[in-house]
Amino acid sequence: MGSTVQCCVPGCSRSFHLNCLWSVGGEMTVKDSGKHYCANGLNPYIEARCVEHQLVGVKEACEA
Repeated sequence: MGSTVQCCVPGCSRSFHLNCLWSVGGEMTVKDSGKHYCANGLNPYIEARCVEHQLVGVKEACEA
């Protein structure tokens, strides 16, 4: 499956595969960290929320 990311909500320790989150319609955002030390001058990071902390109704879709 690959590497996992941790939920961006403070205090939440859930981690998940991005492709699993994507497959249930979960939201994730690619942002620029503001630190410029990669080869192309940008250092993006992924901000994602676990199913419990989604801003949209993904939890209900997973339980169906």
